[in-house]
Amino acid sequence: KVFIQIDNFGSSWVQLGSHILPYNENAPFTYDDDTERRYDTFGNDVAISSDGRVIAVGAPSCSDGDSIKLIHRSDCSSLGYVQVFRYFDQKWVPDETLIGVFASYKISYKISGTQVGSKFGAAVTLSSDGNFLAVGAPYADDDIYPHTSKRGEVYIYEFISQ
Repeated sequence: KVFIQIDNFGSSWVQLGSHILPYNENAPFTYDDDTERRYDTFGNDVAISSDGRVIAVGAPSCSDGDSIKLIHRSDCSSLGYVQVFRYFDQKWVPDETLIGVFASYKISYKISGTQVGSKFGAAVTLSSDGNFLAVGAPYADDDIYPHTSKRGEVYIYEFISQ
């Protein structure tokens, strides 16, 4: 779970919206419980725009992408994913899910990636306006020596409204 709280004029912290849980595209408008994404490490890294209305949440340990269904720890692929949420109508609305290092930032709930073990989403950061996202994948392989180098890579995405 990710908790977002705002400073209420310097006097106290008040939670903004409800808890943020991994979004479940197979059941829109509901969120996964602890059994479906138990070992994803959702919230490993979190970035927030300067106005507090856009957040990106990294989950580098696992993924339940189209070709992988993870229930048990032994099934973890460390493909990783990032979910982007926007605060709208007093709730956090899923805007985008990026899975793996071959993801592209466009409007859809799930984009599958293929590089297992990259830990995509171990680090995330947003620009102040929330329109640019940088994602770290510290164990990503390069194209020259795939599956051997683990040099790591950083991916930059731009949000394009449709």
